[in-house]
Amino acid sequence: NLQRASEAGVPVPRPIDCENNVLAMEFMGEEGVPYPRMKDTPPHDPERTFQLLLKAVEDMYSKGGIVHSDLSEYNVLLTPDPVIIDLSMGTDRRSQMAGEYLRRDLDNLARYFSRMGVAVPDMHEIWKKIVMG
Repeated sequence: NLQRASEAGVPVPRPIDCENNVLAMEFMGEEGVPYPRMKDTPPHDPERTFQLLLKAVEDMYSKGGIVHSDLSEYNVLLTPDPVIIDLSMGTDRRSQMAGEYLRRDLDNLARYFSRMGVAVPDMHEIWKKIVMG
């Protein structure tokens, strides 16, 4: 999933190697200190971060063929731009549950960013745009 997202241009840690179910990936931080999760450090520009994450979700679906399936403020690092992490629950978009997982990911983002004061659009319309292409 991480490889597919990376190849789709989604901001994720770069996968380095995978062997026997162990994944090595790029460290996301500076001088040994990991970048903060969005849940711990609110973004400086919530509107821009929200738009970047919507674009990442769309690219993950349309170009990478996957849905994160557990996207929330807990699975986003701020570098200061957002980097999506923990794609272990990622689902192929052809899966029967992909549409529901995508809806949940979008709802989680909408809930978080609306609390930050971002004017969140109708997420059902965003969902349709992503699914219908």
